[in-house]
Amino acid sequence: MLSDDTRRVAKALEKELADQGRLVEGGFAAFAHICFNANTPDIQKVEMRKAFFAGALHLFQSVMSVLDEDREPTPNDLAVMAKLNDELDQFARSQKMFEAFFKRSH
Repeated sequence: MLSDDTRRVAKALEKELADQGRLVEGGFAAFAHICFNANTPDIQKVEMRKAFFAGALHLFQSVMSVLDEDREPTPNDLAVMAKLNDELDQFARSQKMFEAFFKRSH
């Protein structure tokens, strides 16, 4: 489990990366730090980056397509985001090695 200090630093970094338009890249950097080691072949790193970004792209496009257009977030929008949060939390729990990476405070 992450400490409160670590969570604060991570949240500040996420905001900074989001402001720079590099949130997914930062997420991949953290993912790579956890998953790759000195023996990980470069081709695997390249292919994993593609898969990571493809997943992010799919998620973003899917969320954007189901949200109500031209309005402030509706109760339905918030429900979609809550379900997405639940789905990602379930994935994180199923992947023991990613637990600290994906763990979000509620």
